[in-house]
Amino acid sequence: MKVNNVIVVSIGQAGNQIAASFWKTICQEHGIDPLTGQTAQGQDPRGNWSAFFTRLGEGGGGSFVPRAVMVDLEPSVIENVKANSGSLFNPANLISRTEGAGGNFAVGYLGAGREVLPEVMGRLDTEIDKCDNVGGIIVLHATGGGSGSGFGSLLWKRAARCSPFFLGARPRVAAPVYCGDFHAQRFPFRRSRPRFASTATPSQSEGELQKA
Repeated sequence: MKVNNVIVVSIGQAGNQIAASFWKTICQEHGIDPLTGQTAQGQDPRGNWSAFFTRLGEGGGGSFVPRAVMVDLEPSVIENVKANSGSLFNPANLISRTEGAGGNFAVGYLGAGREVLPEVMGRLDTEIDKCDNVGGIIVLHATGGGSGSGFGSLLWKRAARCSPFFLGARPRVAAPVYCGDFHAQRFPFRRSRPRFASTATPSQSEGELQKA
C-alpha cells in the first residue's frame, strides 16, 4: 500500500516558528539529522518516512528533504530558520520578502501577498509533482496579523481556484494559531451577551425570574 505523501506549508511568524519545531521533531522520530537530512551510517529512516520527506540521491549517500514550503513577508523568521536548520530544507522553498505586512490583513491579502503568490504556488506545484501519492496538505498559520491571516487566506483561495489537486476530494488540513489577545488589542470589539445567558443577578430567586 502506498504511503500518503504530505506537504507542509507554513506562513508568517507563528506558522514558521511552529514549523521549525515540527520538522525537528519529525526528523528525530525518523532518525534523520535535523541539520543535514542524512541518517546514521546511511541507513534508511525509521517508519513511514516518505510521508514527509523526499529522498535525494540513491543508496546510502542520499539525504532526505522535508516536503516543506515556508513563507513570510518579512525576512527575519525565514533567515533564522536558514541559520538553524543547516542544509535540511530546499532553499528554493524558503520564501520571504523585505517589507513585511506590519500586522495588516490587507497587506497580506491585497498587497505584498499578491506579489509573492506566484512563487509560492510554483513551489507548491513542484512539491506536488514530486509526490507518488498526495495525501494532503497541512497549513500552519496564525489568524491574526498580516502574513498568517491575510496571505494564508489568499493562498487557499487561489489554490482552490487554480490547482487541480485542490479541486479534488483530497484532504486539506489547516492548523491556525488563534491570537486572542492580539485581536482584542488591535481590533477592539464589544462582546455581546449570549442569548442563553441569564441576566439575573445572584440575589434574584427563581420565582422573581418567572415574574419578570
